[in-house]
Amino acid sequence: MVWGFLFNMKTWQTECNAQHFTKEKLYCDFCKKQTETIIEVKNPFHRIGFYCCFNLHTNFNEIFEDKEFIIVRMISDILFNKRKEIQEKERTKSTYKLRYKILQRDNFKCVLCGNTSQQSNLEIDHIVPISEGGKTISSNLRTLCFLCNRGKFNERENQGGVLSQGTMYPK
Repeated sequence: MVWGFLFNMKTWQTECNAQHFTKEKLYCDFCKKQTETIIEVKNPFHRIGFYCCFNLHTNFNEIFEDKEFIIVRMISDILFNKRKEIQEKERTKSTYKLRYKILQRDNFKCVLCGNTSQQSNLEIDHIVPISEGGKTISSNLRTLCFLCNRGKFNERENQGGVLSQGTMYPK
């Protein structure tokens, strides 16, 4: 969870005391999932706060002392559905032929740990995730075993295995 006074998001309202809107991606600080609408909760005096989806993963009383002044507002991402539509379209480009080409290029082995299909299920992974604008092209795809792919969860790593901005294969 990110704590601090990090609420620099550009938002607007259509009328006073109404819901706020943004064009930025919204993530819950508790479950880390991207969501269409979040609740922003902050205490401006202590400069702490968080974003929370509607699953309400915590009890606000556990975080803020009784009778503390907190500000709560609802924010909606107006581009959420458009982003989801683009992501779904991108996922359909992953054909069996393309998957086989990637497996063949990577010698039917996990590029991180070296497991083969006899040792583990192999999967095709997007180096730059679709959720971050990654494309379904061979230079952005690689072969990972089930455990390596599940272990990274939408993160990218450099050649040393450290999670960072991603490693692209040559075209």
